[in-house]
Amino acid sequence: MFFDKIEMVPESYPAMTTTIALTSKNQCTIPKAFVEAAGLKPETQLRVTQIGGGLYITPIPEPTEAEFRRVMKLANTGKQFGKKEAKLLDEIIKKDRAKNKSRS
Repeated sequence: MFFDKIEMVPESYPAMTTTIALTSKNQCTIPKAFVEAAGLKPETQLRVTQIGGGLYITPIPEPTEAEFRRVMKLANTGKQFGKKEAKLLDEIIKKDRAKNKSRS
């Protein structure tokens, strides 16, 4: 069930809200206070997830050293990267992150 996966945000977490507008190119600017509070840097990759009628934006963390080494190992096989290889890399990274999360 969907609600089994929802984690409640502790009340001690700061919360901010504001209103922004989309440009004619469907772009928006994240206000500086939000960028600073989230510790975002230029070129940070962001994931946008639709939840109900809203959007949830989260930064995509940089690969860990272990993830990077596994990707490089695959890259050194001489295979060309297509959709299948990209999916494999995503699975490797997800498994490593799940393993690291269970350790903490």
